[in-house]
Amino acid sequence: MHCEKGREQMTDAGTVKVRTFAPMESFRGIGGDLFTRTGCWLGKKTVIFGRNGTGKTTFAEVLRTIDGTDENSGRSAVLASYAEGNRWRTGPLPESVVRRIHVFNRYFVEEELAFFLDGRAASAGILKLGARNVHAEKALRSVQDSLVRDNRWLETVRATRGTLARDEKAAKEDAKRRVLEVLGTVREQTYNSRVFTVATVKKLLLESQPEVALDEVRYGQHMDLLRRQDAPRRVPAIAAPPLDLLDLGSRVGEAVSRKLSSVVRSALENDRVLSEWIQAGLDLHQAGDLCRFCESGRLSEELRTAYSSHFDTSSAQLRDDLESLARQIGEAQGALQSWWEELPEADDLLPAYQVRWKDVLATLDAVRRSSADHLDTVAAVVSQRAENLYEEVAPRDAAAPDAADLSEAGEVLAANNADVERMSEVRQQAESEILHHLVDSFRKRYLTAVRRQELATRVQSSLERQIRSLRQEERRWQDDQQEVGQMADLINQDLADHLGHVHLTLTVSEDGQGYRVLRGEKLAVNLSEGERSSIALLYFLRSLEADDVTPATDLVVIDDPVTSLDKDGLFAAFSLVTERTKSFAQMIVLTHDFDLFRLLLVNCEKARAASVRAIRSGDTKEKEFPQVQFLETKAHMTASGDREISLHPMSPRLLEHPTEYHYIFHRIAEAVSTQVDADLPLLGNAARRLLEGFVAFKAPSGGDFRSKVERAASMGEVPNELTQRMIRFVHGASHRDEPNPSVTLGSAMVSEELGQVLRFVYSCDHDHFTGMCKAVDVDLKPQVARWKKAAGLQRSKPVPKPPAAQSPNPLPFDQPEN
Repeated sequence: MHCEKGREQMTDAGTVKVRTFAPMESFRGIGGDLFTRTGCWLGKKTVIFGRNGTGKTTFAEVLRTIDGTDENSGRSAVLASYAEGNRWRTGPLPESVVRRIHVFNRYFVEEELAFFLDGRAASAGILKLGARNVHAEKALRSVQDSLVRDNRWLETVRATRGTLARDEKAAKEDAKRRVLEVLGTVREQTYNSRVFTVATVKKLLLESQPEVALDEVRYGQHMDLLRRQDAPRRVPAIAAPPLDLLDLGSRVGEAVSRKLSSVVRSALENDRVLSEWIQAGLDLHQAGDLCRFCESGRLSEELRTAYSSHFDTSSAQLRDDLESLARQIGEAQGALQSWWEELPEADDLLPAYQVRWKDVLATLDAVRRSSADHLDTVAAVVSQRAENLYEEVAPRDAAAPDAADLSEAGEVLAANNADVERMSEVRQQAESEILHHLVDSFRKRYLTAVRRQELATRVQSSLERQIRSLRQEERRWQDDQQEVGQMADLINQDLADHLGHVHLTLTVSEDGQGYRVLRGEKLAVNLSEGERSSIALLYFLRSLEADDVTPATDLVVIDDPVTSLDKDGLFAAFSLVTERTKSFAQMIVLTHDFDLFRLLLVNCEKARAASVRAIRSGDTKEKEFPQVQFLETKAHMTASGDREISLHPMSPRLLEHPTEYHYIFHRIAEAVSTQVDADLPLLGNAARRLLEGFVAFKAPSGGDFRSKVERAASMGEVPNELTQRMIRFVHGASHRDEPNPSVTLGSAMVSEELGQVLRFVYSCDHDHFTGMCKAVDVDLKPQVARWKKAAGLQRSKPVPKPPAAQSPNPLPFDQPEN
């Protein structure tokens, strides 16, 4: 980063100057008091140092994701103290300032650099640089995935349409075959393959369904009618059954119960032959006539009267009546049977009426049987009285049955005869109903295939339109990707000239839309973090040369540009960043690497000194926006368990002694003297590094870490138990990079153990310890007094050395030496 001695005169009203900023809502541990709580602000050139986990990337991300125009975009909105030109304002950063802020951090790397290693065609191992290209490539691949999916669906739909077309055709052919099988047997001239075509079947299948479906009975009736070869004839109306028996019944009752006036003689009653002979002889002679059968040879008046009484005409009359009734009953029975036999059979009617006629015959048969039973009853009674004229017979129920209802029979015969008169029309109707019945069994199958074909056709058309649209979108995204040829040459030149990655080269991919990264002559598909960051940094710096970037008015923020680089790469990156950003209106660099911090500090030493002098001389403009600012980020856990990030001015004494050893000593001494637990859990690793630096100076040939510590301890009055306790602490608490490590020590205990590390340094070398306190401007006199007092107590009352198998003041992170 290039620092100039004098203040640049800003004449462009669009020049960006940002002193402070704060997210409107807490953003990953950064709140509204980031600057105000510690009274610091940004300058024209600002260097911010902070160890990993202290919020540097978050600091840069707030500025990278600012959106000053759309509150619903999901991007950060910040309140800031800023200026455009020479007028300072406080409020949300406007779009005119936001668009002039350029930020490089690991999120930039993620968005601006991406590999596509899916192995598809020419895209395998393709590197995309630039958010626009990365976004376009991802969108392009999404479109291509959609194309693959839609084309696969299109093939399925086309295959389905083919299957449905075959189903439709089969339904028509099966319907035709069925019709020919049935109606071809009765109407061969009409129902044959030449006349009855598939087109005719299709028309029938598309017609509305018949209102009444044929059942098995009606289907059989129609087929019987169509098979009938003879011409049907009218059936004559039927007469009423001969059932005029009301009078007969009453006459029978009177006859069988009639009383006779004749006197029955027992001799004649018991001798029927004699009775009949005498009855015949009565008319041959009169009383007084000579008769050898009479008494004394002469027919007496008394005897004739007796015989006449026996053969009274009443019995003769009864006999005549009974004979007449028997004859009439026989005639009625014959007439009834003749009437029944003359009724039409069901086969005499058309098939459509045969069932109804059978029902009519069943009704009439019931009437016939009832009448016949009645006649049989009265005939039996008459016969009984005729056998014994002189014995009266009680009359039975002689009431005749009701007359037969012939209305149903008349309706059936009338309808049958009407159809006989219009037989041609009836046959056509039967044929039509049979035809529709046969076709209807295939209609659902046919219409389902037709409807599904229509749906498949619509889906196919929709997919084809969508595919055409996707192909247009594919071409649009392909065209939207920026040309890469020149950028490949520039990045290759920077890789070789500045970062020393001569083994890496970028070549334009075959489609001209991306890069192939080669390591030597082979495709580099597994770039290291340092290689990826280097390429992304080079791209970022080259992107600052774009037409829409105006260095004289813009702000550049670079977070950890030397991640995973070795010492040579670090210096090259420092030189490159300094050179490429020297003309920008405002510059912010954040780093966790103390070597880079020192390089930046040395590079800006003269400008910083000039700024300090100007501020001391009362230059208000320099004070409100210094030429150079050096700040530090810190992080600690709140009571609720959240991370809180704070920004602090870098200690002036540390700036005067820019070594990592000074910085670590300052941080540990500050934590011990102030008891502030901002990031105490992270200082265990710093304590280890502090001791490594100290014992390397005190015991340069002491062997491993433990040996050097013990040798340094032997040079001073350091109790062995302090030495071992301190070694265990730095072994167990080192290498912690997160602000909330999983340790069992609380903040107070960590502070105490850090104090023991400083006590060790003090005990080994009083002068060195005192000089370091002065150099970094910390006061540890109270702690030194306590150490001296503790040492005096130990001398006055020696503490026995514990057995080797035990550890004095054991700590939970006691671990073997690394």
